[in-house]
Amino acid sequence: LRRDTPIKGEDISDRPFLLHGFDLTESEFDEGNPVYANLDASMPGSPEHRVVNIGGLKVLAALKRLEEIGEWPVEVMIVSDGTRKGYRVNALVAPGSETSRRRR
Repeated sequence: LRRDTPIKGEDISDRPFLLHGFDLTESEFDEGNPVYANLDASMPGSPEHRVVNIGGLKVLAALKRLEEIGEWPVEVMIVSDGTRKGYRVNALVAPGSETSRRRR
């Protein structure tokens, strides 16, 4: 895997990372969200930044709120839960939050 290849959000779920910012890209899919986020991320203790691609309404809503607050970097983690129909729902949460504790 090349270092400049984006990482899927699901590949680093349940692992805290530093979020330095993000931008949005229009999706090429007809179904689902019309955009997805490209996160500028680094793992704690590493100076290397990677792009993490992730979509989902909960993630996009959390990113909008973080943008309003405007303090970067911020430590976050991606959590994912399954639905009864077999879909995955991603969320962006603070490590140590109630949502992240329920996952462990």
